[in-house]
Amino acid sequence: MLSRGTFAGAALSVLLCCQALALQTPKPGTTSDTRTGPRPDHRDLLQSFTLALDKGGDWLILEVQQASTADTRVRFISAYPACGSFRVRAMDYIFENTSVQELAGKADLCVSDAISTEVILWAKTRKRAEMHDPFLGAMAVCGSNTVVKHLPPRDYVHLTILAIKAPGVAALWDLPDALQKRYEDQTGQTPFSSPNMTYEDWRLAHRSLSLHAAAQIRNGDFDLVMPPLPQAQGAGGKRTGP
Repeated sequence: MLSRGTFAGAALSVLLCCQALALQTPKPGTTSDTRTGPRPDHRDLLQSFTLALDKGGDWLILEVQQASTADTRVRFISAYPACGSFRVRAMDYIFENTSVQELAGKADLCVSDAISTEVILWAKTRKRAEMHDPFLGAMAVCGSNTVVKHLPPRDYVHLTILAIKAPGVAALWDLPDALQKRYEDQTGQTPFSSPNMTYEDWRLAHRSLSLHAAAQIRNGDFDLVMPPLPQAQGAGGKRTGP
């Protein structure tokens, strides 16, 4: 399992590496500068992906997988502090006639770590010393490879500049909101609620999904994209944490 301290060390290592890269100046007329040259589109390799977004201590996990040859399932998981542990809610939705790549939109989840570190090249200098845990974790299955990213909060990065240099990387920050908006546009409701059900009825209807998600979090299934939450328990069901 990865701890929050491990995430901090990893972020610091990336920062130091990228500061060194930023000092390198390519020779005029050369095409060796991979930071500004054209890049291949890796998005056609994307098979599935998972996002974990830190919302001020609450966590939103979005798991996107192919449900059939034509459809894609998105699982929405919410983990929030409650009574000394974390309560978990989960639900899923199938986007019909929609591929995983379509749901990813412009975000390049398969871009290599060497290229995605240019995110930090545009990090605001005054913020570098303050950065600790990642704001957004992403894990994508791309062909036979698994690509993991840990990104800082959007206000730590010059996204306007990054959108010009690497638009596929800049689009990663907007992906969680884009997925939720797509769900809201299709259903007319927000995740974890239903206009035809009380909150308690909703929790009971999604009890098995919530318990399963809590067990996955507790067992470390999402540790590559978020800190471990060993006290996770399914909302609407009995306690599943220690």
